[in-house]
Amino acid sequence: MTPREWNVLKFVSVYIERNKVSPTYREIGAATDLGKGQIHDVLKSLAEQGKVRVRPRKARSIEILSEEMLVPKIEALLRDYDSLQITTQAFISELREQVRAHGGVV
Repeated sequence: MTPREWNVLKFVSVYIERNKVSPTYREIGAATDLGKGQIHDVLKSLAEQGKVRVRPRKARSIEILSEEMLVPKIEALLRDYDSLQITTQAFISELREQVRAHGGVV
């Protein structure tokens, strides 16, 4: 898995856990600095790897299939955000900083 794929997978997983719905391509792009075409390519690759499922022409239809996304650090991060009730934009900004801090590409 490439760093770009990992970052998208991680963002989508955290977003779904927090919001109980998958993000839009625009929200993924805001968090990862990727364009719609790049996001499509990454999600297609992740689907081919069996890590996600995306229903064509259906909004907010990304499903995480990979068990590796159950990362304790991400769960702790979610608990912090839920207790602070921060905005989605602040959540995206903080998540981007966490990805950068751990050597990810955003």
